[in-house]
Amino acid sequence: YISTVSLTEQFSPLVGLNMTMNNSMTGKMEYRKQRNLALNLTSTQLIDASTEEFVLGMGYVLKDFDVILKLKSDKQSKIKNDLKLNADVSYKDIKSLLRKIDENLTQASSGNKLLTIKVMADYVFSSKVNIQMFYDRQVSTPLISSTFPVSSSNFGLSFKFMLSR
Repeated sequence: YISTVSLTEQFSPLVGLNMTMNNSMTGKMEYRKQRNLALNLTSTQLIDASTEEFVLGMGYVLKDFDVILKLKSDKQSKIKNDLKLNADVSYKDIKSLLRKIDENLTQASSGNKLLTIKVMADYVFSSKVNIQMFYDRQVSTPLISSTFPVSSSNFGLSFKFMLSR
């Protein structure tokens, strides 16, 4: 006896474009789509959860950015002290619909619209140390009135130590 049938489809990205220009600028555009269907045969309900996302991103690489330590020894000249700057803006629309098949009724059960801004700076300090600074901002607007708008910020500094290189 089968009580539930599920179907999942995901295209991440469905359409994408990545560009790298001669002046060290990068750009990206993506459209992502996902859908989950769950048919409950005992209660004759279909849950349709779908997500659409648009992503725009830009980046720039400052080559040989040795401003922090101006070491020009033979060892240091082998390491490229590049500073990579990236910024992404994402808009995601998440919906979950409950379809009651026997009553021919469809109602929104959950969902939100999510705006995300991500900014990151990545610096190769030496052959063993990598430093990252980041800032993430998320603003969520609910689809139904029983939940509240939420916004959050996340920022920090990350050090990576490579033991073998």
